[in-house]
Amino acid sequence: MSESLAGQAGNPQTLSYIVPRFLHLTVMADLSQLFGRTLVLVAHPDDECIACGAILQRMSEPIVLYATDGAPRDAYFWGRYGSREAYSEMRRAEARGALAQVGVSQIEFLSLDPEFGDSLVDQELFKVIPAAYQAVAKLIERFKPDALLTLAYEGGHPDHDTCNFLTAQFSRDCNIPAWEMALYNRSNNAEPNGRADELGHTKLGAQHFIHPIGNEIIVDVAGTELDRKIAMCREYPSQGDFLQIFDPAREVLRPLAAYDYSVRPHLGPLNYERWQWSMTGEDVSAAYSDFLQSRAKSARTVPQHTTRTA
Repeated sequence: MSESLAGQAGNPQTLSYIVPRFLHLTVMADLSQLFGRTLVLVAHPDDECIACGAILQRMSEPIVLYATDGAPRDAYFWGRYGSREAYSEMRRAEARGALAQVGVSQIEFLSLDPEFGDSLVDQELFKVIPAAYQAVAKLIERFKPDALLTLAYEGGHPDHDTCNFLTAQFSRDCNIPAWEMALYNRSNNAEPNGRADELGHTKLGAQHFIHPIGNEIIVDVAGTELDRKIAMCREYPSQGDFLQIFDPAREVLRPLAAYDYSVRPHLGPLNYERWQWSMTGEDVSAAYSDFLQSRAKSARTVPQHTTRTA
C-alpha cells in the first residue's frame, strides 16, 4: 500500500469495457476455502493488515508472502530513514510485528532471496515477472497450499496488480482455488468512496471492487478480531495513520476474476498514473503479455501442486 493517495478523472465507458468479460463467472463463493492452509501473496508490508487482517485470524495455517522489498527507488519515500535498505528492513520488522498480533508465524520475503539481489524493488515487480514466478513456484511446491489469496487487479498499484497476475497463473497451472481482495483504486465505479470531487477528479476508492460481479463477500469485522486487526495496523508507524482512509471493520473478497491482463484494469487514468509514476497501465499489461507469450513459446514445465492428504 505504502504510497500517498490522490485523484483520477472518471470515464463513463469503463463499465461497458470491463464487465462483459466477467458475467459468466458469477457463482456462489465459499469463503471457507481460505480457512485451511492459504498462501497470501501481497506486494508490500501493510497490504495484508487492511485487506485481510481478520480473515488471517480464521486461517488454520496462513503463510504470508511479500513479493517486493517495500522500498521504492525514489528517496521521497525513504530519505528520512537514511537509505533504501534501512527503510526496507524497517518495513520487514513492522510486518513481523503486525503478523505476530494475529498469530501468523510463517512469513516469507522474496526480497531476502539472494538470487534477486536488489531487483524486487517496490513499484517494479512487473519488470521481474519471470524470476518472481519461479521463486513463488518454489514456495508453492514447498508449502502446498489449499488456496491462494491476493490483491485485486484494480490499477491502484502496479505491484498489487502483478501479484494478482501471478496468482492467476498459479491458480490455473497448479489447480489451486484463488481469491482476491479489494484495497484501493481510482474509478468512478468504486462507490461509495470513488465519487468525483468538485474538480472532476475521482477520489480514492477504498475496499470496493471496481466492477462487482455478484459473488463478492463483505466480511464485517468486530470484537476480538477487530481489536487484533487494529493492533496489527498500528505496527506500521512508517506508513502513517492509514486507518483514517481505510475501514478496519470491513474486508471485501471474492474468487479471483478471469481478467484480461493484456489490457489495463479500466479505461480511465489509473491510480499510479495519477501519482505520476514512471510506468503506465500499458507498460504493466505489456509485461504480462510478454511473460505469457514467452511461456507459450518455451513450453516451460510448470510445477505441479500436490494435494495434501490427511
